[in-house]
Amino acid sequence: MKRFWMALLALALLLGGAQAQEDIFAITPTPTAAVGSIGLSISEYTYAVLTNDTLGVRFSYPSHWIQTPGRRTISYEEPVAEGDIPARMAVSVKQLDDRADEDEMTSQLSSFVSAIFTQFDSYEIGNLITDVSFMGKTAYSTIYRGYKGDQVIQGTAIMTCVGTKIYAYHFSCDANDYDAMTTVMEYMRNHVEANNS
Repeated sequence: MKRFWMALLALALLLGGAQAQEDIFAITPTPTAAVGSIGLSISEYTYAVLTNDTLGVRFSYPSHWIQTPGRRTISYEEPVAEGDIPARMAVSVKQLDDRADEDEMTSQLSSFVSAIFTQFDSYEIGNLITDVSFMGKTAYSTIYRGYKGDQVIQGTAIMTCVGTKIYAYHFSCDANDYDAMTTVMEYMRNHVEANNS
């Protein structure tokens, strides 16, 4: 029963509120991106900072990306031409009663990526990495490839505990663009911080 509730909470954490029924591949960004922001090269990216006092988080994101807010998750999506696969990033925060131990972190990450995988027909997952740095803390991370129709998505999920909150960062994009987008992914990941003011 405990695993059921943990999986349910992780799913709610990932998908946040009304977005839970939406297919991340079917989302049409609103508002529509300006034509000039579609197809920007990575060297043209500028970054804005979002602070959310409710979730207690601050992070940087590409200023031309489109926000999709949720209750526990804030997502941004790259504006792309119709039919192209956008890069996406999401930051989720989950409040726990107590600080998470190793078993809890492994379980939380497992639930988190399991929720991500519901969007795909099939997937491949990399090894669990338990010694990566995120938000100045030791974090748990994995990479994956998801397949949906003829689309191949590559992504990374990383999670750490700061106090009694779990912070999760998720990035995904077309697998063919993943290497090129690594600098963007790492910049955003390195600029996520707790904001418990």
